[in-house]
Amino acid sequence: MDILNQNEEIFLTVAEVFEILSSKMDCDFIAGYNGMNNRCEHIAVWETPDGTDWLRGHEFLLSSGYAMHEYQQYLPMFVQKISEHGGAAVAIKRGRYLSEFTKDMLEEANRCKLPIISMPREASYTDVTAKFYEKLFYKRNSALVRARNIDSRLLSLVFDYNNTEEVVVALSSLFGISICVYDNAYIESFSCYTADGFHREAMEEFRKRISAQKNAPAAPDEAPNKANRTEPIKLCLPYGDFYAFELRLSDTRLNYRMCVISSNAFDGQQLSAIEQGGMVLSLKYNSEERTAFRELHLRRTATELMLNSEIPNRELLQSIEGDFTWNSRGHYCGIVISYQDRSENGDPDRLKQYMYSVINRLFKGQYLITDRGNAIYIFIKVRNNEDIKRFAERFEMYLTHFPDGKPRVMIGASNIYNSIKELPSMYHDCLVTTMYRSKSGLVFFDQDDAARFLYPLFEDKYFASCYNKTIGSLIQYDQKNKGLLVETLQAYFDNNMNKTETAQALYIHIETLRYRLKKIEKLTGLNMNDSNDLLTLQLGMKFCQMRGINQVLN
Repeated sequence: MDILNQNEEIFLTVAEVFEILSSKMDCDFIAGYNGMNNRCEHIAVWETPDGTDWLRGHEFLLSSGYAMHEYQQYLPMFVQKISEHGGAAVAIKRGRYLSEFTKDMLEEANRCKLPIISMPREASYTDVTAKFYEKLFYKRNSALVRARNIDSRLLSLVFDYNNTEEVVVALSSLFGISICVYDNAYIESFSCYTADGFHREAMEEFRKRISAQKNAPAAPDEAPNKANRTEPIKLCLPYGDFYAFELRLSDTRLNYRMCVISSNAFDGQQLSAIEQGGMVLSLKYNSEERTAFRELHLRRTATELMLNSEIPNRELLQSIEGDFTWNSRGHYCGIVISYQDRSENGDPDRLKQYMYSVINRLFKGQYLITDRGNAIYIFIKVRNNEDIKRFAERFEMYLTHFPDGKPRVMIGASNIYNSIKELPSMYHDCLVTTMYRSKSGLVFFDQDDAARFLYPLFEDKYFASCYNKTIGSLIQYDQKNKGLLVETLQAYFDNNMNKTETAQALYIHIETLRYRLKKIEKLTGLNMNDSNDLLTLQLGMKFCQMRGINQVLN
């Protein structure tokens, strides 16, 4: 942890310095009220006209007025120069050399937001300077002690056996802030709110703003924002003012982000400390994701045992029902996600790992799972088909946030069964749904009678031979020549053999489509104007999907 390096952020405000002066003498704040929060890092004495040229910025100036007494017509100019050189404020002795503060001087101070303070002519620079640095050093020392305490607490969070929810609660308590963690779809993962009023309402307003900005199209010359933390913003809401920022948690598959709400403005040290807390939370999320993937292998093993055993293992069933609390009344179904990996980043498992993370997020570990090629099979407890539809909708929503662009998937669902012992039947139902074509992205087992009619032919050698002579020849041609004949034929059937709509769906000229269809007839020896030949091609394409070759489709 490295919070102590933020000492340069520790300073006094003009208001705090004025409090020091007021405690020692009779002082008046006469102009520049809007600069009360100007930062003061040093205190300096200004008694020469050209002294303003030596300012480094953030100085609180003490003056008897000697530098200005011969140039009183230029008082606004002195104010302007102090402001331009970064001066924080000026305290001037009353009546020592400056007989009055002119109206134009005070107006310029208000314009520049440079506080002008009058102090007694007998004021001691030494006393003021000593009190200034005493308070500054005290503030810095307090910040150092607080930073060490925060460092110690954050380190304990790293090594303690806390889950992500416990870390969020600890960070909220440590910093006195409200925290809500969202995933990349801006769905809440976990939150913890302080006792301050309306933080929940402020958080929802902040979430709407940042999600709207994320979904807004970027300008052509606008570079993507890769910063882990956004700049804090002030939310001026009817029920109060709040301060908020978003912190992206690094290296999490669902790109979790931590949104922070506070009733008070953040200083540099707080922001640094909260960022360190975000790093701890990232570590916890990464750890939980690794654990989830290890458990996924165990789920896959259990699923395969149930699929490949003629007689279900009673002890295994009892273990699964007990672990998932599936021993109460309920219904079970299988869901298959068929997908195409169009990732261009060189990692063919990137999409699959992302989908595994989404599945674990949606089902919270209450599922069995396995995969075959480019299809993932999930087995869950449901109440009815509406649960399945809600899952499909949310899953599709998460896919829109996949970093490489939304992939094409088809989601199929089995019939609903009364026992997890029927898992092999659920699997075979799901396998049949991979034969369906659906524009909605979700199909149910009982949705297509033709596919269910074909399913018994899955192991028929004669049918497979016919398939290889027809559709198989197209697949071989596509593989050898990088062609698109299988895709074209499927699109042709998907669009009810309407050539115009098929050409539009494939983004090709209609003559190109006619050429491809003629090529298909030549390779298969079948005539698309003959009803028997056409049926053979349609059955072959259904069988193509059933055999799991549909991943070559685009």
